[in-house]
Amino acid sequence: MRNKRGAELSVNTIILIIIGVLILAFIIYGFATGWGIFSGLFKKDNNVQDLNTDCDSACNVYASQFDYCLKERTLTIDKKDTPRITCYWLENKKTELGFKTCIAIDCSKAGMYKTANIGCNGKNIGDKINFLNNTGIQREYACTVADGAVAAS
Repeated sequence: MRNKRGAELSVNTIILIIIGVLILAFIIYGFATGWGIFSGLFKKDNNVQDLNTDCDSACNVYASQFDYCLKERTLTIDKKDTPRITCYWLENKKTELGFKTCIAIDCSKAGMYKTANIGCNGKNIGDKINFLNNTGIQREYACTVADGAVAAS
């Protein structure tokens, strides 16, 4: 009988322990810093058709003034995002992408961001401006390229 001074671990067991520690470290890192680093791997090139369907449903199926006029969405074209836009904005600014006018909903009566973009000329993309909507409530609006905002220098 041989003299054994410690427990033997097979090579397979050691490899499995190392893999387990790496996976645990990866999961801890993901939860601690957020999973945004991986979003580029799964991001669609564009979501125009999805938004078109969503906006059409908000207008014709649900007739939801909130969903159509106020709910903020993100338009993605060629993996470039235009955040904080609404179906109403798409209706007025992006007709070339197939967004149609919603006859069933009048966003002007809901005090929308309709005239906010006037204050964006010469501002940087993403700059926020404050304005009074049609009901006299102060709102915040993020400027986009379509509003005349420019890239920060």
